[in-house]
Order: sequence, then C-alpha cells, then structure tokens
Amino acid sequence: MSTVDILGPVLGFLGGALAVGLGFLQWRRTERNRRTRELSQRSAAAIEELQTRLRQLQILSRGGAISAEALGEQTRHLNIFLIEKRSVLDAEIETAARDYLAALADIHREIATAATATQEDWANTAARPQSETEALRGAVERMEAAETALTGRLHRAWENTPAA
Repeated sequence: MSTVDILGPVLGFLGGALAVGLGFLQWRRTERNRRTRELSQRSAAAIEELQTRLRQLQILSRGGAISAEALGEQTRHLNIFLIEKRSVLDAEIETAARDYLAALADIHREIATAATATQEDWANTAARPQSETEALRGAVERMEAAETALTGRLHRAWENTPAA
C-alpha cells in the first residue's frame, strides 16, 4: 500500500472530523444563545412583575387605601418575592426595589402630615405634589431614581435577549 492509497481515507476522515467539530461548535453556540435568551426573558418578566407590584403600592398610597403599617408590611412580601426570583434578579435590582419601597413609605408618612393641597396633589396622581417639603421632595426623587433604575434594567434585559 502506498502513501497515495492512504491519503484518500485520511483526508476523508479529517473532513468528517472537521464537519463533526464544526457542527458541535454550532450546536454549543445555539444552546448558549437559547439559555441566554431564556434567562433574559425570565429576568425581564420578573422585573416587570416587580415594577407592577411596586406601582400598585404607589396607587394604593395615593388613594389612601393602605395604612402606613400595611405599607411597611409590604417589605416582607417584597423580600419574599426577591428571594423567589433571586436566580434571575441581581443585587442592583434588589437594591432599587428596596429603595423604591423605602422612599414610598417616606412619601406616605410625609403626605399624612402634609397640608391638604399636598395630600390632594398626591391623591390626584400629580407626579410631584406642588407644596412639597424638603423631606417629601427627597423621598419623591429617591422613588423616581429607583423607578428609573428598574426601567433601565428592564430595557437592558430585553436588549440582551439574543434573536431566536
């Protein structure tokens, strides 16, 4: 058997091995993209649910439908939610959610002792009560900053979702 006779089978084997290797690499890339897409989608869904829960608390506060004690109790429920979703939410999101709830509690407390006009602005869903105190202004700014952080993370989660 000559070298030329062995060359054909060796080249065939190398071509087959190359095709299998490239196929495996493509499969790994596809699998990684699928897992990344699923994680991004789960993360985005959890952030959306978190924002909905926080906004519902704000609506209850604005409507006077929740007491300060009940609003404070929501910290426990928020912590349970964050623990349940920890696999798809990171520390930045947890911090923003806790900041939002703490600021909302401060706003709720300030509104309860504020002038009637301020209470009416809050109840009528004015973005910022007109006759706000320094403490109220700071709490509203903290709540807005936390909301912005959560919304930014939601947008990044959707942007980082690879195409199917």
